[in-house]
Amino acid sequence: MRAAGKAWARHVRRPASTSRDGLAEQAQALGLGPEAAAQLAARGRRHREPHPLLRDEVEPVRLFMACATQWRRAGSAGVPVGLDYPAVRATADWLGIAATPQLLDDLRYLEAGALEGFAEDDG
Repeated sequence: MRAAGKAWARHVRRPASTSRDGLAEQAQALGLGPEAAAQLAARGRRHREPHPLLRDEVEPVRLFMACATQWRRAGSAGVPVGLDYPAVRATADWLGIAATPQLLDDLRYLEAGALEGFAEDDG
């Protein structure tokens, strides 16, 4: 999960694509295989580096991707420091995803990987 978060962060820091299907593009950035991407984006696409997603990882990744704009930032440069968890909770509610301790753990792994990816791109 941490590696998936890192791959996502490295992708979103690049120039925006003109793709109409941002969710499928983010799934590709995560390196998800076609079946998992189809579950997340409802449009199976081919992916360069398949990363099998376990069934219990689909909901955390779906929520993480839906919260792409919910980062807390610090300093004048607006460096991402972590997810805005009240906004994440509201997003989970809207998506019908149950907030559980396991979901929080999974999100924290994705978040840690994303922060590593952001730091590498800034370094």
